[in-house]
Amino acid sequence: MSLPTAHLAAAVRVDIDRGRAPLTLGDLVDRWSSLPVRSPRPGAPKFPNRRPLDRHVLPRLGRRLAITITRADVERLMSALHAEDQLGAATINSVLAALKRSLEHAVRHGHLPSNPALGIRPVPRPA
Repeated sequence: MSLPTAHLAAAVRVDIDRGRAPLTLGDLVDRWSSLPVRSPRPGAPKFPNRRPLDRHVLPRLGRRLAITITRADVERLMSALHAEDQLGAATINSVLAALKRSLEHAVRHGHLPSNPALGIRPVPRPA
């Protein structure tokens, strides 16, 4: 068994041992977006903005087990959004920010061992 396969198997076993099925990325986004946001600003949104994920991420990766998504998958997704969908830097960066936040929520709650989007830099905006 290769190291990534062993790591994946161990993570899935942890979920099963805890009595929960491994979650898809779509499941994790559902959980993240259903929790109220605490903000001291009056008029701030009450829930996270999942729209960028619904439009650009979940159609491509939503059915995958979240534990199988790698940094390379996220980097390919960001490249595809730029090349195939011809999205601007601001839109791509909002997708990346929402994806990072949702995956970080999954890490904090024990669904993922690490955030595969962590360390991926935003797309530079044109001058």
